[in-house]
Amino acid sequence: MRRDFIADRLTGNQVSYYGEVNGYLRYHIESLKETFSAPIYLLVRDGRKVIRSMYSRGTFTGNDISTLLGPEEGEAYFEEWKYFTRFEKICWYWATNNEAMMKQLDTFINFEDIINSWPIFNKYFNINITLNISYEKWATSVNKPSNASPKYLLPPYDEWNIEQRNIFDKHCKSLMSRLGYVY
Repeated sequence: MRRDFIADRLTGNQVSYYGEVNGYLRYHIESLKETFSAPIYLLVRDGRKVIRSMYSRGTFTGNDISTLLGPEEGEAYFEEWKYFTRFEKICWYWATNNEAMMKQLDTFINFEDIINSWPIFNKYFNINITLNISYEKWATSVNKPSNASPKYLLPPYDEWNIEQRNIFDKHCKSLMSRLGYVY
């Protein structure tokens, strides 16, 4: 189904590139690699900011598909899952999702790098996949965030309590370090 959707977007709009922000595609990376002979980059974003955003969007509240997610039998945290708070489930999800995708992809790019560094953006998107976006267009776009959470229900990381920080470290610290995030 996703193959047809992506192909339709590419041919129907006469565009050469397709990008998507969708963690659920982690389940289809191998299929996408087989179907499309194109680079697939994983854009990773600072887990502290993602978790804050996801918490504000209703993730793991019963109102979205995330309620179907969780560790499979035999995986770490399967037995404890029913005792996880919503916050801990979101931390687990961010770490597990990114770990799974990193195992399947050769290239990951820190989101913050491509919005804060023209040379990094230029390398990956203009040189590697020839998008040909001008510096001026990039500079204008990075200063206009879209799809931002309208109101945060979780404070910034600096205001998290010790329990929240410990839960975050339990699930995310190792991956955050490998991704180059320092805190």
